Amino acid sequence: STVLRIFDSHVNIPRRRLPRYLVVDETYAFHTAVSDYVFVMMDYETMDIIDVLPSRKKADLDAYFQKIPLREREEVQIVSSDMWNTYRDMTHRWFPKAVHSCDSFHLKMELSRCVQKVRIRIMNHHRIQKKEAKPVREMKPDELLEFSSHVKSYYLLKKFAPWMLYKRPSDGLFDPNRKKKYNRVFREYLNYHDIYCKILETDNELSEAVALQEQLYLFFRKSTMKTAPKALKELIYNFSTSTVKEMCSFSATLRQWRTSI
Repeated sequence: STVLRIFDSHVNIPRRRLPRYLVVDETYAFHTAVSDYVFVMMDYETMDIIDVLPSRKKADLDAYFQKIPLREREEVQIVSSDMWNTYRDMTHRWFPKAVHSCDSFHLKMELSRCVQKVRIRIMNHHRIQKKEAKPVREMKPDELLEFSSHVKSYYLLKKFAPWMLYKRPSDGLFDPNRKKKYNRVFREYLNYHDIYCKILETDNELSEAVALQEQLYLFFRKSTMKTAPKALKELIYNFSTSTVKEMCSFSATLRQWRTSI
């Protein structure tokens, strides 16, 4: 930290010229009294850092960009960022010939968080408090069956779903022909494909949320500039009419950032 402080007090690296495709984001600032985050600009084509600012606050960004000549700012064609209104406003204010692009990575991550909320909600439903549970030997057959179902569902949603739901079904990890291993909970031989299918079978809401997540990934893989508007309209409709509250809520995000997407 001492080296960093001495370096920052003596070194001032000049910015590079603004590129055609400008990518902006923030990262945690660690030891700075100016802001919790520093603002980073990068050239999408060359991956060069253009500049790093000590703050991402709107007033600080305005003070920075107003010093850059208009002719140079007009050369920027696209500004890509996450879903923070300040970056979209900054694009419209300081880059008159540029369009704002919502970074698909951040959009996917936001949806992944929604899917994980669905998982946690369902997992907690299957959670059995030890102090409330009867001893297994005292359970009737139907109670034992229900108990076993809760235990298996909780096991899947706790151990495997947190990381499996970040994977794509087409991932080689889920190849149905992969070698199977004995699972003590289910008392049968399973591979990751089998486990993934069992996760989706635990609850209809979770399977619906995962299906909608795949629709978003498919949208980015298949859509072109010509087909995207119609495809996105259909996607928003599918999310807004979902029976899963977290997915329905995500449709508002898609509407709000529709043009940038």
